[in-house]
Amino acid sequence: MARLIALEWDADEARVLLATSRGSGLTLERAFSVPLPHRNIKGETDQAAAGEALRAAMQQRSIGKADCVVAVGRASIELKYLSLPPAPDDELPDLVRFQALREFNTLGEDWPLDFLPLDRDPDQPRNVLAAAIAPQLVEQIRATCHGAGVEPQRLILRPCAVASLLRRHRQVAGEQVRLLVDLLASEVDLTVMRGDSVVFLRTARIAAESHSPEAAKPLILEIRRTLAAVSQRLGDQRVEAIYVCGDGEAHRALAKQIEKELELPAHLFDPFETVQLGYDFRANPPEHPGRFAPLVGMLVDEAQGGTHEIDFLHPRQKPVPPSRRNTFAIAGVGAAAPRGDGRQHQQTRSGDQQALLHGDLPGSGGCVSGLMPRPARRSRRSARGSPPRPVR
Repeated sequence: MARLIALEWDADEARVLLATSRGSGLTLERAFSVPLPHRNIKGETDQAAAGEALRAAMQQRSIGKADCVVAVGRASIELKYLSLPPAPDDELPDLVRFQALREFNTLGEDWPLDFLPLDRDPDQPRNVLAAAIAPQLVEQIRATCHGAGVEPQRLILRPCAVASLLRRHRQVAGEQVRLLVDLLASEVDLTVMRGDSVVFLRTARIAAESHSPEAAKPLILEIRRTLAAVSQRLGDQRVEAIYVCGDGEAHRALAKQIEKELELPAHLFDPFETVQLGYDFRANPPEHPGRFAPLVGMLVDEAQGGTHEIDFLHPRQKPVPPSRRNTFAIAGVGAAAPRGDGRQHQQTRSGDQQALLHGDLPGSGGCVSGLMPRPARRSRRSARGSPPRPVR
């Protein structure tokens, strides 16, 4: 049984989800938030203070060592759509890196870069959604995790983790376009999926509480902007349904307001509905379930094979060509292996040598066909007098 921890944090709070996995099964054990009141001069989260707050919260709950996966938000990365020439999937990593260095604003050679293919036909021009993160930010995240007493094994793009969870539990036929709305502490992730593929990502700052009709107006405005941007990118396709992460009366009221003002069907999506919940989790559920949707998505993916769409610590790379060492080893074994019984082979060879000495092998005439006579031995003088051949 493996223990897993999923983490993410913003300027206001950190969110922690603890789970255990057995095989491909997953049980959520605990979910809680940790306030992060400490800010530096620029108003940003103090990473050292965040690590200390996380460590104290986990020690208070007697959470020991576990494999850790971390989510990073859209606002912390560089994201671009890239168009590439026709190419098979195994050539895409090099093509994406080459094109990204030309089109990204601040991308460096040492930046972790991962991408999502948006089409599958290698004979047609390829389109990808490329994401890159500054190495300095990766080191800050590692430092925060170290302060919390954990080591990040994966660094996942947060909206992709939510989309993966929706894909598993709200499957659709064909290429239906859906908008996934994930309300966090002070921002909202707006993720658009066409069929099972993520095609558009936005994150916007909003008020902490956006469930009342008046407070929800800025959120609905951001949804309108997202719908307009998607229509420009996808051409004749439009968003056909909206999914709101969360459960409860406040989220139901928000879904009804979205339906009324945008004239689109809006559904609630409870991130915990299809995951097994442990006793401590059921006794102390989180106050805002929707905020934990990315963490649930990451842990489900990790438990079921560890395949994540965007992972900055394990980005897509060109496949390593197979080693020829094994091939040579097999060939050597085949060449050295005796044919038939080894003792019989040794006796036959000994008999052939005796026959060779007496000239008794058929057609040998006292010499085995194919064996050259031994060259005459040179004298010491001729050997000593010959200059060595130069190495060319």
